[in-house]
Amino acid sequence: MNAQCFITISLLFFFIKMPSAVQPLTSLKWEKRVLIASLRNWDSHLLAELNKFRRINQCELNDRNIQIIIYNNYSNTEFSTPKFINKKQGLWLVGYDGTVKGYSDDQKLLTDLFVIIDQMPIRKTEIEKSKSSCE
Repeated sequence: MNAQCFITISLLFFFIKMPSAVQPLTSLKWEKRVLIASLRNWDSHLLAELNKFRRINQCELNDRNIQIIIYNNYSNTEFSTPKFINKKQGLWLVGYDGTVKGYSDDQKLLTDLFVIIDQMPIRKTEIEKSKSSCE
């Protein structure tokens, strides 16, 4: 009985202490476009601009299949930190192919985000195949 109790407690301790697995950003490759925000100490200005942009443009973000991922102090609980962040703050647009399509060290990328995406060959095909629900 003591052996069973020890094994149960050991397994419980193992699962409780085990850190949650983070996915590589490449897990979204060919599935999502990604807008990455890398913030230092939850930079309130950049975060406020991003949240405002998201609130105003949620339909367009969905229409273009964009997932927003926030890294605070260069880490995220769901995704590993891509090398291009390299302790930098800012916004990155990552395309379906996993490459960086745009970067700004402030909110300027948000201004051009949809223009950059809409010029991409895959996006042009998406536009031809289906009408936007945002109009």
